[in-house]
Amino acid sequence: LGYYRRAGFLLDGARHVASNGGGSFPDDAKGLADVPGVGPYTAAAVASIAFGEPVAAVDGNVIRVCTRLAAVTGGGDAAKPSSDAAKAVRLCADWLIGSSRPGDFNQAMMELGATVCTPKAPACGRCPLREGCAGAALELAGTRPGFKVTDLPEKEKKPEKREERVAVKVVERRPPGGAEGGAESSFLLVRRPEGGLLGGLWEFP
Repeated sequence: LGYYRRAGFLLDGARHVASNGGGSFPDDAKGLADVPGVGPYTAAAVASIAFGEPVAAVDGNVIRVCTRLAAVTGGGDAAKPSSDAAKAVRLCADWLIGSSRPGDFNQAMMELGATVCTPKAPACGRCPLREGCAGAALELAGTRPGFKVTDLPEKEKKPEKREERVAVKVVERRPPGGAEGGAESSFLLVRRPEGGLLGGLWEFP
């Protein structure tokens, strides 16, 4: 679940605020995004909900709503920030949000994706955006055989899971006469490289 990584970000973030903001927490998305551990979504969500900044918060639910609303196809995986699909989603979300109650808007978009525009069984009949939904219109028109609004957002095929087997050695140092695994024992651990699977965590060699 990344608890160690989150704890590290919490400490780094506190140091950043203390040294760069004079102890004052940033109140806009740009300043929030500079805090270690705060990504674009969190920065936008906090800035809009807590400080009223009109900036769109884009999470998985919003990606789903926007790709269907604008019928974003052929642009790659919208969950990858560098893809054309992700850029289209950002344009859509930024166009929709207004200066009036942006925090409520962001929460409403997330709720819409979570409860109405769901991944497999969207309730299009009761969606407040149905009339302007290009994805729903494309499915209804039937101009693209086999297309369904649930085909959006498009995703890259995930690589097949692989099984890895590794050998480890448990090296214990204990005082003369000490019991195996006793309170006086110590064990050799090595730290995994940063990044990648379980980056920065400790393990047996």
